[in-house]
Amino acid sequence: MAEGYVRSLFHSIPFVVKASIWTALSFSVPTTAGTYAVKDVVVCENAYVVQVLIDAGMIMLGKANLLTPGGFSFGSIVAVAAGIVPVFLGIETDGSILVPSDRTNLYSLKLTTGKASTYGILGYTPFIDTLKPMTRSPEDVATLLDFLTPMEGYLHREFLTRSVASLRIGFLDPAVWAPTADAVRPDAGFTNQLNNEVSAAIDAIEKAGAHVTRNAVLRRFSSEDNKMINNFASIDYAVEFGILKDAVKVYLPDNTYKQYAETLQRNNKELGINKVLREHNLHALMSIPLGRSATIATIAGYHVGTVPLGYARFNGVAYGMCIIAPANAEPLVLRIMSAWEAIMPKRLPPPPLLQNDGSHEKYALMPRRFFCILTGS
Repeated sequence: MAEGYVRSLFHSIPFVVKASIWTALSFSVPTTAGTYAVKDVVVCENAYVVQVLIDAGMIMLGKANLLTPGGFSFGSIVAVAAGIVPVFLGIETDGSILVPSDRTNLYSLKLTTGKASTYGILGYTPFIDTLKPMTRSPEDVATLLDFLTPMEGYLHREFLTRSVASLRIGFLDPAVWAPTADAVRPDAGFTNQLNNEVSAAIDAIEKAGAHVTRNAVLRRFSSEDNKMINNFASIDYAVEFGILKDAVKVYLPDNTYKQYAETLQRNNKELGINKVLREHNLHALMSIPLGRSATIATIAGYHVGTVPLGYARFNGVAYGMCIIAPANAEPLVLRIMSAWEAIMPKRLPPPPLLQNDGSHEKYALMPRRFFCILTGS
């Protein structure tokens, strides 16, 4: 930049990555994946996503911790929400970016499975692992997609129209898709607040010109889905993983894995999301993120994007909504995101961990367990 050459719109912008993403020896930052098993493994090259960002002129500050509740990306996402860096790019299986971005009032977009390379990232489930950028604005999400998928032949920023006119969007009932009591602590006041704000958001989207379907019905996991999931769960992992060297004894043949994956994808794609989109002639669905609606989209290999909505009055934690759309519909999701940003009240950043009330410092409502730990050279 000092020489007058700017590589991209994000030239000189800092970023962080998860500790499960490769970085070359020159960075002197280990790729631990949050486990002692690989803490001393030497990585000789950057992951694809890291190299793409570096080639765009961005600066890696370090790696963020994985051992956080609500998803392995929480450390990285706290770095964005706190203003340490403006963008984060990671890999998501099911919820590791969705939940943290929902809880920090940020925008994120899970790419179509297989759309961009995950080379150099320690993942979990190949048939649904995919890249997911997360930022404080739809514009930054679009810019990152331009870096990651240049083969698309267009600029994703072109789809930030800030309009939902003529779009057909179905909203799932938050009461039906709310997380169960074993996942979150029930609070009647928050439930009412959430339902009211979701209803107000639907009204605002409809007033802006979208054709809205309220309480669209999305199929939950079938008995066949549950049977296969239970088959995985029935493996005695506790015994086999007690000693690391015995982990290889837990064996699932490739053909069986492929059969399970294809069946789960077919059921949740054709009998789930595609069915409700077709029945109501919809372009996309929107729901609260913490129920299992996003998991259904994930298994189908479809998009899940997050948008901010508000903060719970009883504890100050953020919450938002998610956008569910078919494969290769990144432009559609970006259009909805940009319209959401234009229509809804301005996104508010989370409160600082420490607040000064004029006389002494006190802890704010942001949970302390969401600390970000950065390691770097």
